Amino acid sequence: MSGIVPTLRPEPSSTQVVVGAPVTGNTWQALAGLGNWLRGKGAMLVPWCDPRVTISAASNQTFRFRVKTRSSAIQRVWIIYVRASSSTLSTLTIKAPGASGTSLTAYAGDGIDARRTPIIYTENLASQSATEQQIDINVAAATGGCIVDAICCYEQDRPVLQSDSTDYGVDLFTCASGQPIYDGANVSVGGVYDALTNSDARRVGIFHWTQGDGASTTTGDLLSIAVPVLVRKLGRSDVTGSVKWSAYAKVTAGTGTITLEHVNDSGTFTDAATVTGTSYAWTSARTVSSFDCDDLTTDDGLPGGWDMLNFERAVVGGTLTVQSISVWQDD
Repeated sequence: MSGIVPTLRPEPSSTQVVVGAPVTGNTWQALAGLGNWLRGKGAMLVPWCDPRVTISAASNQTFRFRVKTRSSAIQRVWIIYVRASSSTLSTLTIKAPGASGTSLTAYAGDGIDARRTPIIYTENLASQSATEQQIDINVAAATGGCIVDAICCYEQDRPVLQSDSTDYGVDLFTCASGQPIYDGANVSVGGVYDALTNSDARRVGIFHWTQGDGASTTTGDLLSIAVPVLVRKLGRSDVTGSVKWSAYAKVTAGTGTITLEHVNDSGTFTDAATVTGTSYAWTSARTVSSFDCDDLTTDDGLPGGWDMLNFERAVVGGTLTVQSISVWQDD
């Protein structure tokens, strides 16, 4: 049988676990349900970002993001807020992936209805993958221009997991009281071990900035104000964690530099990626450590102060253009 994903997160009771005593079926079932819940919940790949990109009539833009996806996902849900850029109704075509996705027709109102319109697009994945990759969505304005105000993307929750070595779904019935206890794939205690071992509790998306197919060419700080960053707590004694980042950029000649600026209570730290390609490409992902993680001793989980993040651009010998920057948790 397949592994049912509980609607609510199961919480096994530690009071029933006693040294020298057998573990009850109720505890094993709760652990199995927890494993399925961890594997079945989707991650936030792209937290809300704010492109504020205008797309003129008969034009289109592709918005690109760098992430490391989770192996259990089979769908992604994109939400885009758009509004008409003039008094003309904007007829839109949405696709994800931008080059090959199924087209969805949507509209952004005109005149007094020129308000932000949420558009929901569900992307069916060709295969499951847990690799660092580009994900993207294309917005085309067939008639009337539009402004893309905000974009987010998350993995769709799974109601059921397959009983295989990709989903690691556990058959909850095999963990019930009176059932055999053995080490088997997707069943009994062996299934619980595998599901929990292969769970992926990353926060994934931390920060994304994109201009679609437009480009930012001015040197200096990319953002007018720095953004706060908080990573998830992985180990019991952890107080900091690491992120990865990459930029989608090119230069006309020479060497461009994109510098990550990390400000915390100990000072300012930097990490730089170089750009030498004359065609747009993602820079090799770089790891930056010492970002504050969740503080579980506080009511809201926040540490005493925020770590802040910004990016600075510089170029020697040409023009540096940047279309996207992504920051995510990789492990």
